Parts: sequence; structure tokens; C-alpha cells
Amino acid sequence: MEGLKFWRPRTLEEAAERMSQENSVPLAGGTDLVIEIKKGHCSAEHVVDLTAIPELARIERSGETMEIGSLASFSALGASPVIQEFCPALGEAALSVGSPQIRNRGTIGGNIMNGSAAADTVSPLVALDADAVLLSKAGERVLKLTELLARPGKPVLQPGEFLKKVCFPVPKKGHRWAFVKLGRRNALAISRLSMTMMADPGETGEINRAFLAIGAVAPHPVRVPAVERLLEGMNEASDFAPVAELLSAVVSDLIGQRPSVVYKKEAIQGVAWEAWNKMWQIRVQES
Repeated sequence: MEGLKFWRPRTLEEAAERMSQENSVPLAGGTDLVIEIKKGHCSAEHVVDLTAIPELARIERSGETMEIGSLASFSALGASPVIQEFCPALGEAALSVGSPQIRNRGTIGGNIMNGSAAADTVSPLVALDADAVLLSKAGERVLKLTELLARPGKPVLQPGEFLKKVCFPVPKKGHRWAFVKLGRRNALAISRLSMTMMADPGETGEINRAFLAIGAVAPHPVRVPAVERLLEGMNEASDFAPVAELLSAVVSDLIGQRPSVVYKKEAIQGVAWEAWNKMWQIRVQES
């Protein structure tokens, strides 16, 4: 860590000022950055520790919008009553990350900003059509989360920007949810595949609108509009096989010629069936 300068601002304004310095990086949970620094892989000159700013750890509903600060930990997300009530798949995704120690320190902001295709909490956020609120000395900038992650492995940021929070519409009464993660056989597994499925079955039980996002098949988790359209009009008793088959074809196209295509185009069908069955057991209550 020789040569690095560490700053610990107490306000968002001070954080934006410190981040405006050339070669500055934000520090949240530190589960990735500290390792990079110790290995000598961090080229930054300034590390801006954001952990003294309480606003960045908030998880709250504001009217019809859910707001999650970038420093909200995975454990806090999993335990949050408002997350459990309105978007349980996001809480479940957060609790699927790593070990208890990682969940206690790791943050949703870090999970987003490391740019990993397999980031567990990003799949539910993409399904929710979440916005990313970025902050710099110039002020706030709002991007769709998918726009922020459009560049493989590295979020699309302007100089001095850092993630302040993510926001998304509060799901309405009756929405159904499922999050499914397929990893290697140990508790610390990184996703080999993940899926978030959300649907509004309406009063008739037929799906009016569907949202489906898959992770670990493209540079970042993606929505699958063709599958969402196919789900519309279906109900719990509908034949799901055509949906699973379409997902297999979509995954094959996304992965292309990579060796993992053989495994993932088959595995996604099992993940999809599990998500479909699970979704009908989880309902968002009165909002």
C-alpha cells in the first residue's frame, strides 16, 4: 500500500471532492479492492473510503420507489423487512453471495461496480429495470443499470463518478418472484448461471407482464424480451416447455462458440423450470 493516500470523507459532498482527484478509487466493503491493493494490482493514487457516510448504507422505500444505497451490505439486504416484503428475490440473491463474512462486508455497490457477468444481485436489479444514481463533483447522473454495465468488465463512468444508490419501482400487489442460482458445489461458489423471474398474474391468474433476467451468460446480466413476451398470457398450469427451450436457444446465441455453451444451454432449462415452479410460491404482498 506504499504511496497510496487514504481519505475518509464524512459527507457526500466531501466524497465527490476527493473522488475528483486524479487516479482516485472508492472503497466500500473492500472485499475486492483490498486484495487488489495487497497484490500490487491497484494503480490508483487515492483511495476514498466511503464507509463513514451513513446515507450510502440506507435501504428504504420512498413513495413508489425503492432506494438502496451503494454501501448496503448483502447481509443488510437479506435482513431488510422492506426488501423481504416487496422484492424477496433480491434479498435471496444477496444471501447467496459467498460466506457470512463476505456478506457482512461486501456491498451491493461493489457487486455492481466490479463488472462481473456473474454478480448475483445484478440479475434481480436488471429484472426490476433499476436505475443507477451516480455522483461526482459535477452533480448526480442517472443511468439505467444496463447502460452502466454496457461495457464488458468495466462500468461506464465519467471521471470522478461513484455509485450513490440504485432505484427501482416498488413491485405491485400480487407480483410473483423467483431467484435461482446454479454454482459449483461449495458455499462460496460464484454463479455459473442465475435467473430472476418476476410476473404479474393479475386477477385472472394469467400473466399480464413478465420480467426475466439471466446472469453469467453475457458480459452482464441481461433481460430476455422474447421470453418475457412468451410468458405473457400463461398461467400456473401452462406448458412451460416452450419457454425453457427458447431460453436454451437464447443462451446458445449469447455464449456463441465459448466452450461453456454445451453445458449452459442445457443447464439453463433446469434453472428455468426451477424458477417457474418457485415463482408461483412467492407473492409480493399489498404495497
